[in-house]
Amino acid sequence: MSKLILSLLLVACIAVQINAAGIGNAKNILKSLDKALESHDIKRFLSMHDSNFNFKFCKVSGKSVEDLKKILEQDPNMSTTKKSNHFVTSKVTKDGANYKFDYEEFLLLKNDEFYKAEGTIYFQDAPKVKIMKATEKCPVKIF
Repeated sequence: MSKLILSLLLVACIAVQINAAGIGNAKNILKSLDKALESHDIKRFLSMHDSNFNFKFCKVSGKSVEDLKKILEQDPNMSTTKKSNHFVTSKVTKDGANYKFDYEEFLLLKNDEFYKAEGTIYFQDAPKVKIMKATEKCPVKIF
């Protein structure tokens, strides 16, 4: 094989490995979010986020983990979630120094109301996986 073909194959293999690691991180992030929501563990939820976490959830935004904490303490979904399921809905892609992916969130609350929301999470993967930024559309009540 020519050096060009070998180089292209090597680049393709590296890209596949990076995306495989990225999708693993994305799934782990969402799994941890589910556990934190179901256990109503705000401390665990906050520990996944960078101190300068930047977010826009529906009509609420903030620029720090402290802003997020204030929102969570008032969020009825945080205290009434019975079951939470998040799913990765896109490839994990590089975005500057971070990675990003889209997700869907499904929440079943204690009063048996069911909601769906969609969003995007930006995260760093080294030295420790941390959520740097997130956006989420307003949740839609399914029933």
